[in-house]
Amino acid sequence: MAIGIIVITLLIMSTGRAPLYLTAVLGGVAALLADGVPLSGESVDTVSTILKGALHPLPVVDMLGVLLFIGIMKQSGCMDTILRALMRIGRHQGGAPGIAAAAAFTAALLGTLSAYTQPALTAAVAGPAAVRLGMQPKEAAGMISLANALSNACSFTHPTFVAVLAVTGVSFGLINVLGFFGVMWILIFAYFRVRRDLKRRGVTRQYDDDGAGVISRSAVWLAVLPFLILCGGIMADVPIFLAGIVAGLFVCLMKRMTLTHGESAMMSGISIPIMAALSLLFLASVMDRVGFTDAVVRLVKPFMMVAPIQILYIISALTGLLTQSSSASAAVVLPVTQAAIQMGCEPLDVTFAAVTGCAVMQLFMTGGAVTSLSLVVKVIPGAVQRDANLWQRPIILADAAVCFLMTFFI
Repeated sequence: MAIGIIVITLLIMSTGRAPLYLTAVLGGVAALLADGVPLSGESVDTVSTILKGALHPLPVVDMLGVLLFIGIMKQSGCMDTILRALMRIGRHQGGAPGIAAAAAFTAALLGTLSAYTQPALTAAVAGPAAVRLGMQPKEAAGMISLANALSNACSFTHPTFVAVLAVTGVSFGLINVLGFFGVMWILIFAYFRVRRDLKRRGVTRQYDDDGAGVISRSAVWLAVLPFLILCGGIMADVPIFLAGIVAGLFVCLMKRMTLTHGESAMMSGISIPIMAALSLLFLASVMDRVGFTDAVVRLVKPFMMVAPIQILYIISALTGLLTQSSSASAAVVLPVTQAAIQMGCEPLDVTFAAVTGCAVMQLFMTGGAVTSLSLVVKVIPGAVQRDANLWQRPIILADAAVCFLMTFFI
């Protein structure tokens, strides 16, 4: 009966029509009670102890280090300088597709650091500018909203990404680089497709400086320097929490902020989606406790014995396709990820396959269920969601193929 409750819970979560994380918690509790696990008491296994235990694998300390750093970068103005520089580079170097690509990359960068991506924020400025330079509204909307795929594939805080890391035991760092390298092609493909189409249409105007603003190179380098310090610390195997604090303190010195002000700025960046990540990990723990994970292992093992990483990637991609959400995909991806780990697969390979498949394919059906294309088309005059999504689909499939090929070589 407990396994049946888990199956029903996963089906409800996969529809995207119920509160995702509350469903995970309530379904997990119901499955435990059906399996005879008490709510509380002196027993080793209780609902309370399993719920508390789900918090242990979360890389909360690493997340805190990154978020403290991001907080002071935002408050000091360094982040704004970097984002403005990205937009300006896009305008100067790539014309219309450059503006759209810069907007998408900027939205992806923000989403990577803040759990949820909002490409509509950059599309409100970059979309109309790209259209003025000759891009069709569907192209501008479709290209900018691809940011969700990139940010979800290399996030520091997205609930599904964090939950997969907790299951595989992989730390932030190399996996973020691999995720970025695998999914950045979605913007590269989109950029060159637009350039080709503009050339075919005979569009020659390639530059528009509206709102770009002038930023000195020294200001940009000073803004980027703290990021280099953070990355250098991580590569030198310094704990991410400490690397984040050290890089944050450097920003304090650089901007001549008092330590009190600097601490306040760091704290402003703390916004960890604890409920989201905890609920998914709790459900994963329940799956293991009631035998659901073992059942999944037995079911998929004949297929995964041949190519476990590739089968995991395909399952992740299909789940993203059907749920249209990287978050909702966790309901299916996590148990299969656990199965791959139990089979002895390399954790880094498992993590890459689990997160990139659903990150890319979640946009295929409609352009994303919540914060992506449906919102972007509202800020770009003339953009229609269906037309923009149809324009996206070949690009999404091309990048999905790139990520699939990468699973053979990581």
